[in-house]
Amino acid sequence: MKVLVQNYHFSDLWRMRFSIFNTLLRPRKIINLLKIEFSKLLKLEKAYGIVPHFMIGITRNCNYKCTNCMRQLNPVEEQKLEEQKFKNLDMPLEQFKKIIDEVGPDVLTLRLYHWGEPLVHKDFFKMVRYAKKHNIFTLTSSNLGLLTPKMADEMIDSHLDYLIISFNAATEETYSEYTGGGDFKKVVGNIKYLMKRKKEMKSKYPFVNLQFIPLRINEHEIDKIKKLAKEIGVDKLSFKTCHVPNPEAQKKIDVTNPKLQINAENKNKHVNWCEIPWQECIVCANGDTTTCTVDIFNSELMGNAFQKSFKDIWNGERFQKFRKRVKEDKYAIGICRYCQKTNNRDVFIEI
Repeated sequence: MKVLVQNYHFSDLWRMRFSIFNTLLRPRKIINLLKIEFSKLLKLEKAYGIVPHFMIGITRNCNYKCTNCMRQLNPVEEQKLEEQKFKNLDMPLEQFKKIIDEVGPDVLTLRLYHWGEPLVHKDFFKMVRYAKKHNIFTLTSSNLGLLTPKMADEMIDSHLDYLIISFNAATEETYSEYTGGGDFKKVVGNIKYLMKRKKEMKSKYPFVNLQFIPLRINEHEIDKIKKLAKEIGVDKLSFKTCHVPNPEAQKKIDVTNPKLQINAENKNKHVNWCEIPWQECIVCANGDTTTCTVDIFNSELMGNAFQKSFKDIWNGERFQKFRKRVKEDKYAIGICRYCQKTNNRDVFIEI
């Protein structure tokens, strides 16, 4: 069964049943989703309903310097962005609450991450709890390098629904090289501790998904990561394709095994539109709002959620024009040309 872009076994969904039902048993959220599906079906530039799948980048700070991160692959653009507005920036809690108060009754899922390490943010767990008050399925992605015993308990107590652990190595040497000096043993210990505390507290929260991105640096460790995931006892192991919307940068890190490669340019030749501008949206740590996770350096800004209502941005002139551009000629849009994430397909692979 394919849910949230991944294939899940029934046993996985059963573990998440409380999280899923808590969100889906809300008539307003379901009505909103149906409005969006109708808008998507007719490719309306002005969407009926509000974004159902929301992403908030609560921080752009990170404790790692991973080799496949566009912030490392494109340091010139990253430096420009930091000089403009992003250096050492965390989203204020009050601004987060303002956004959630506006969209919370309609939103189904909330991803609390975007090009930064969420556990860096001092108010991360307050944000999780606030989102849960609105019955939103809340998930985050973390390298778990900063996890402490207190944080592990807070993660469970806050009822964070879903935790993606970005873990792209199965040996100390590769992990250190990939992350720019990360401590492999410490992170493995952190994951084991979190899983142990879940059992001790008899909690279903969070569902723990270990995520591995095959790259040139780690593709030889796929069998090892399968073994390690089983030993640790995580709920799920996923293999995600590496996506860099820049062909030259992609070549630097792409796998050599053709079975693990996806040629995004060829794949998209017969796809004349993308559903993402109708169902997703990202608000960055400074309030800047963009259309897709692929827009790493905010080249397609729709507005600022600190300065105006998000609902006004969602169906504002810029967003409507962007949807029209996607309908008419997606390939003319820079961030879309080499995107392998079109319509959220082929993001994950079975190995």
